[in-house]
Amino acid sequence: MAGYQVCSLGSFLEVSSVLELLAAVLRKFHCLRDRQLEDFTHNRATTYEAKDFSRTYLILDTSSGAVDEFLPVAAFFTLAITATDYNNIRRTRKEKVLGSKPGRNTFKAFPGMLIAQLARDDHCTPEFIDGDGETHRHKVAP
Repeated sequence: MAGYQVCSLGSFLEVSSVLELLAAVLRKFHCLRDRQLEDFTHNRATTYEAKDFSRTYLILDTSSGAVDEFLPVAAFFTLAITATDYNNIRRTRKEKVLGSKPGRNTFKAFPGMLIAQLARDDHCTPEFIDGDGETHRHKVAP
């Protein structure tokens, strides 16, 4: 199985000395299947992270043999911070959706997370992510 590590983009943004290098590494991410994913990685991921619109996690290729300060980005996923509007939902529907939450009938909105982006770099085969075809759990670095 190929090696990889999952790291939050936000942890890199906290270190000002790596911002320029991080931008260069993100610009190397390519996804010919969907240029919008490539554009998001190159131009908007760090802005959305900094403004707390989303959280992006980078899957770094630890088997690449890279000697740079950053490993190549093999894939990434972004979670969007969102809210569901419950203003126009009938009371019976709210009960079904929210269950027995105290005060559910007074809720105007309910916070949530949404998988906003999910992509792998063109240089990574599905086997890189899947390894031997089994499901693997990996610790997410802070």
